[in-house]
Amino acid sequence: AGITTAYSPDLGLWVCGLDFSTSFSELIQISSDGGVTWTRVSTPANGGQVFRVRWGGGKFVCAYKVGSTRRIMTSVNGTTWTTQTTPITSIDWADLAYSETLNLWVVVGRVNSSTNIITSDDGGVTWTQRTHPGSLQLNCVAWSPVAGLFVALGGVSGSGPHLITSVDGTNWLAQSDPGGSTSSWLGVWWANRQYVAVTATGANVRAMTSTDGVAWTVQATSSPDKTWQMVARGAGLWVACANSGASTQATMYGASAASWTAGTTPSIRFCEDIMWGALPGCEATVGCSITIGGGGVIGNVWDGMTQTPGNCFA
Repeated sequence: AGITTAYSPDLGLWVCGLDFSTSFSELIQISSDGGVTWTRVSTPANGGQVFRVRWGGGKFVCAYKVGSTRRIMTSVNGTTWTTQTTPITSIDWADLAYSETLNLWVVVGRVNSSTNIITSDDGGVTWTQRTHPGSLQLNCVAWSPVAGLFVALGGVSGSGPHLITSVDGTNWLAQSDPGGSTSSWLGVWWANRQYVAVTATGANVRAMTSTDGVAWTVQATSSPDKTWQMVARGAGLWVACANSGASTQATMYGASAASWTAGTTPSIRFCEDIMWGALPGCEATVGCSITIGGGGVIGNVWDGMTQTPGNCFA
């Protein structure tokens, strides 16, 4: 269980969502001061689970479920949310990616299926179900404006390729996964002209990189046995977070993603998401805050190496 986070540079606003039950029903909170103070927001996801939230195309898009029904909701300000109709309501949606080039959202789901992808080209209002090669659980997706490619990755559950790509979100191609048949890729991000992916399982493989989304290179990590969940870049660093169960290494960081160093994250032992966002008045080249969610805590990582916990869902 953990927290998902998203940042809007247009609004200077953080949104975070919780994926497990608490003593209060509001599972979305917002912060306009870099994650220091948070305000609960009532949404259609009250009393349920929030799987993932992301910002793109001038709005937040969030995957959630209440009871046994999975939904998508959208918001232009983080405060007022609207549930949108999707063609399927039985899939736990795992990740979302937005292409400014195509004005297209792609959402992938954690179920063994060839139809666990939906797309929207009208800001998350109308959704269409898509097919892909194989019948594999998909965990993460990213878009590259340079490569012009969506990359989606999955795990050992199901059959078929662990790595698929698409130029339009509709037609998907299988690609070779250098992590092998035991890899379970949980996080992928595009920044600094490359994709970086991290995995929870594999034969001493925990990270790989690619400039085009097709040819990938396995990279050594600081701890090949950790269950790495997500990766993001900011302040000139790649930072990955893990469900490690040990606060001494819930993160690792590296400037190039080819070499990683263990980070320390007090109070954060179980992390499912990580995101970069600069505080108002900060120089982007210096870097101001990376927000990590996990284990009921959210925090500000100033340099990728040390972390100060905040109070979202504390």
